[in-house]
Amino acid sequence: YKTENGEKLEPLEEVTVE
Repeated sequence: YKTENGEKLEPLEEVTVE
């Protein structure tokens, strides 16, 4: 998912943090 900074982390099956 993406962090608040928009940095792409490992592709986890989680909702994207807006």
